[in-house]
Formats: sequence, structure tokens, C-alpha cells
Amino acid sequence: PSRIYPNLRQLKQVTSNETILAVGNVIKVAGMHRIADTYGPMPYSKITDDGSLQVPFDSQETVYKTMIGELDAAIEVLTRNRTNNFSASSDIIYGGNVEKWCRYANSLKLRLAMRMSYADPAYAQQKAEEVAAHEIGAMASADDIAQLLAFGNDGNPLYVAVNYNRVSTHDDGSACITTGDSHAAADIVLYMNGYKDPRRSAYFTKSEWDGYEYVGLRHGIVIPDHKTVGHKYSGIKIDRLNSPIVLMAPAETAFLKAEAVAVFGWNMGGSAKDFYEQGVRLSFEQWGVNGADAYLADMTSVPGTYSDPAGSNDYNNILTNLSVAWDDSASAEVKQEKIMIQKWIANFPLGNESWADIRRTGYPHILPCTDEANNSGGLVPNEGPRRIKYPQEEYTSNAANLSEAISKYLGGPDQMATRLWFDCK
Repeated sequence: PSRIYPNLRQLKQVTSNETILAVGNVIKVAGMHRIADTYGPMPYSKITDDGSLQVPFDSQETVYKTMIGELDAAIEVLTRNRTNNFSASSDIIYGGNVEKWCRYANSLKLRLAMRMSYADPAYAQQKAEEVAAHEIGAMASADDIAQLLAFGNDGNPLYVAVNYNRVSTHDDGSACITTGDSHAAADIVLYMNGYKDPRRSAYFTKSEWDGYEYVGLRHGIVIPDHKTVGHKYSGIKIDRLNSPIVLMAPAETAFLKAEAVAVFGWNMGGSAKDFYEQGVRLSFEQWGVNGADAYLADMTSVPGTYSDPAGSNDYNNILTNLSVAWDDSASAEVKQEKIMIQKWIANFPLGNESWADIRRTGYPHILPCTDEANNSGGLVPNEGPRRIKYPQEEYTSNAANLSEAISKYLGGPDQMATRLWFDCK
């Protein structure tokens, strides 16, 4: 927030172009809704252009609905100016293509509408169906993807994080990409192994364990020493400083529509099956991987149990018995789980969105934290946190407003086990 609002103020000082200002507001929502997803009630509607956060909080409901109102206003401007592209050199996401920005704005609107699907289903349905009926609509093809393509001298921060660990060493002194915090998570590798998912080679490095082509390390464990054990697990495959950062992909939009139809019965202009399969195909295309037809037709492959090659963190329960192939005769609950599994896989490595989906829907089932590693004293369930505690800075710089927000809006103590407004299934 301390950067977004001053940047918006500066943008307003240098231009009165309503299209560019609309784009600025889309970017604001794209960044700020992550904060609401993470903490819950937050300063939003009362923040001024100087970025001061010492202001009263809004409820999470108010934040989301204010954001959708801002997106509606931006969509109106972008639709009206759809052919008035602006300078490509000033736009590192869409190269000045106004229609692409409108699709992104509609996609964000759909994401936020689905976030409220259990908390305020009537409002969520209205806003989701507005996206489906809009003349430009949401992302629908691979080139609609919203991704950052330039980062200045610092590079892609995910690459920087992985590369920081890469300078660590194997036992023989060679460089190691899979040390520290850059391991692949056991959960997603377990699912993708079970489904024989061709995207594994695009997502992960191969493991160094005999008999394990791809194997991840469980979260919520006591991490093993990387020089003797840790480096053998699969790592995150990101190998270029200028690798793009995906903000939102067309596959996600397809899965949002699939869930809206299959679970809630909303009119999204197509069938749940078609949207589900479109989401998978768009993800395969995004990652340059073949084999979507065979993947979607697979009615038998399912994830197995997790076998830790180090022998210390096995998990012997099946996380799901669902295959990839769509089944129109399945219940809405089963369809939701199937959709959320594939959406989770497709959204990699967009962890914030997947965390929000797991809290909202309960899917996909993931590996729990081990009792040995859960040091929360019971404040955080082994299934994972429902939110993040407010930063200490809020307690020192905005204490009165924070105290009021916790008592009026949060619905529980400022702890990681407290469920947020949208997390109410």
C-alpha cells in the first residue's frame, strides 16, 4: 500500500487519460486484494493518495465490494476506449492493449465474485454473471495472460529467491538448486505424479533420490539438513532472471467459470465440463506441454500416498480418489473438488490464490503439518493457517483503529486460526 497509493497519486499528476487511470486502478485492486485475502479487515476505502495507513479499517466484505465497484468503473472506461491503445513502451504487461486490460479487469472481478460465493452468494452470482455477459468478457485465450515481463536490474524475485539457494552446494561442492526454501512441495508433486501430469517437467527439477523421478518435501516438518538430504528433493524449475511473473492466467478464469456452473448453477455461458477442460488445455498451452487430450480422458490414475525417500515423513492416507476425467453424473461437491485440484495445479506457483481457494472450498486436500513441527500451541491447526496475524507495526502505528477492527470485523482474535469472512463454507 505504501507504494501503490503514492504511485497512483503520481499517475494522476502526470496524466488525465481516463484509460491509463483505469489501468492504474486495476493494478491497485490486483495488488491490494491479496492483503485482504491474507489478513482480513484492512485499511482501504479511507486511505488517501499519500498512502498513509493510519486510518480506520474496513471489513473484508466492504473491501471486496469496494474493489468490485472500482473494477466496474474501470471496465466501463476500458470498454468504451477498447480501440484506443496507449504506448506499448509504458506497459510491461499488455503493451498498451486496452482490450486485454479489460479482460484482465473482468477476470479479477470474477475472482473476487467467487471469493464471496459462500459469504454472499446472491451478490457473487450477480457479479459473476455480469462478467459472463460482458461484451469483451474475461480472459479466454493463451495470449490474454497477465504477466510481468520486465523487472529492472533485480530480476524476477522468485528466481532471485531460488538462485540465492542455488549458490549453496552439494556434498561434492557443486552448485545446488534445491536447497533451503526452494524445494517443490510434496503435495503438488504427489498429485501430479498420480495423474502422470506432463507439466511436471516444466514445474520441477528431477530429484536425486534413486527410484523417485519427482518428489517434493513436505511443508510443516522439521527440515532435514540440505547438504546431506535436502538437496535430493525436486526443486522449483525457474532458470532465467527475466522469467515472467504470472499475475493471472486464462486457465484460472476457465476454472472459475466451471465452478460457478457446476457448484452454484450460475449462468456463465457454457457448461462446467467445457470450462473445466478448457482450463486444463489453457494451462498445458501456457507451459508449452503436450498431451492434454490423454490427460483429460484418464479415468483411472489417482494420487497415491506420500513416501518420503528419507524415511522420516511418510503420509499413509490417500488425499483424494478422484481422477482427472470429468463426470457429469457426479455430485456438485465431487465436481468442486475435481475443479479445485486442477485449478490448484494450473495456478502454480501462484500460492496466494491457491491458499484462498483451499480456505474457501476445502479443496484440494493437502498434507497436514506434522505434530512435531507445529509449535503454535494449538493456535494453528495442522491443516494450516486461516489467515496471517497483523504486523507488529499496526499495533504500534495504528493501534486504536486496529483494536476497533479486531473487535468489530475480524470475528475472532488476531490469530492464524481465525477464519475470515469469506472462509465460511
